[in-house]
Amino acid sequence: MRFSCTPQRLLFYLILASGILSALLVNDTICLMLTPLVIAVIRRGKLPLLPYLIALATSANIGSVATLVGNPQNMIIGHFSHIPFSQFSRTLAPAAIIGLAINFIILRFGFRCALRSAVIEREARVVPKLDRGLFAIVCIVFLSIFACFVAGLNLAWTALSGAVLVMVFARRDTHEVLKLVDWHLLIFFAALFVVVDGLSDIGSPMRFIDIWDQSSDQA
Repeated sequence: MRFSCTPQRLLFYLILASGILSALLVNDTICLMLTPLVIAVIRRGKLPLLPYLIALATSANIGSVATLVGNPQNMIIGHFSHIPFSQFSRTLAPAAIIGLAINFIILRFGFRCALRSAVIEREARVVPKLDRGLFAIVCIVFLSIFACFVAGLNLAWTALSGAVLVMVFARRDTHEVLKLVDWHLLIFFAALFVVVDGLSDIGSPMRFIDIWDQSSDQA
């Protein structure tokens, strides 16, 4: 909020941040992590919620296409196709950048009246102290993980190793950390993949494709 002089600039920063972070940390994670923060900031600034929440959701999905770890679909594609991480990013990163730019233009135009009439109200608040040691550990591990991704190492094991390193070097109570994991969401995704794999095994997708091809030929 301190660096955003206008509501339009705040919208731009939100789209840019959520788009980049979703390409690095999975779009679902960014939506869950940033939504409470965005709501708190927008309410504190007395701004309309709708443009910024839509910007968060749309930019997280658009930005996630840039890497193999941006969303679960890309992870599955990378797992079965064995496309190198760097090659995938070189191909789709430009599309993500263009999509984020279009997203900003559409949202700014669509909510031009609400953003033009809004004024950021600043309140004096105590900023929590940054744990510089933990921040440094996370940054180093994060950069190391992506270096391993680019080097072609296994995505899942690399990410898991990075998480273990952070938990070890941070010297935090692992029980408290595990309590913060959204196990319901993880079970939801796991069950969803089981259902999709079951449909694939019985041949339902190919049947729909064959029916679609037959109807197209008849037309």
